[in-house]
Amino acid sequence: MGAERDDLGTFGAVLRFAIQEEEEAGRFYQEAATQAASSPAARTFEEMAEEHRVARGTLERLRREEVAEMILEPIRGLSATSYHTPSTAGRVAGQLQSLAAAREEDLRRFYADAGLKLAFLPQVRRALQRLAQGAEARLSRLGHNPG
Repeated sequence: MGAERDDLGTFGAVLRFAIQEEEEAGRFYQEAATQAASSPAARTFEEMAEEHRVARGTLERLRREEVAEMILEPIRGLSATSYHTPSTAGRVAGQLQSLAAAREEDLRRFYADAGLKLAFLPQVRRALQRLAQGAEARLSRLGHNPG
């Protein structure tokens, strides 16, 4: 991950990172569904891939709607490396649930922390809180307790 991706010091950088993470999560769940094709988890992974596609759309909409606010307020205390789950290429099917849980926990923490940092944008804060709740719900579906 390059330094430019690690710097989450602006509204635009935060949303870019979130959109990239949602895209990666969607790909992860599509691959997981394929790997788990003969197990009941495949359907859950497919549903989660769709949830991440919807979340990405929400973030893209926020970026378009809040573009006037992007330049004004600096954001401190968010580092992409603290929230990024590495690629899962080559992982075995037995690890899928723990990898999924790690990814969702990172997303939950990121959205909760980013929501606090972006409190000056109430609509964005609420959207990030909803995304954090979505990650928390997926953690529960995976059999993990958030936090």
